[in-house]
Amino acid sequence: YNILTIFLALLDFKSLNTNFSIFYRDNIIIIIYINNLLITGASKPDINRIKATLNKRVKILDLEVYYFYLRIEVIRNRL
Repeated sequence: YNILTIFLALLDFKSLNTNFSIFYRDNIIIIIYINNLLITGASKPDINRIKATLNKRVKILDLEVYYFYLRIEVIRNRL
């Protein structure tokens, strides 16, 4: 967690004051839960750049489209 949060800070992500596992920058949100990351936002190219940058520092496995996260159903309104 510490390595990841320091790296996110270097990428200009800020954590919420009310929840230190949620980070945001511009229109991208990253949620951390144990060893899972949920990266979401309005721009798929921006998300892909963040994933590529993160993958250089920490090994990530991209599961692409998700339908549930922490027992919460995710409904997409676009692909």
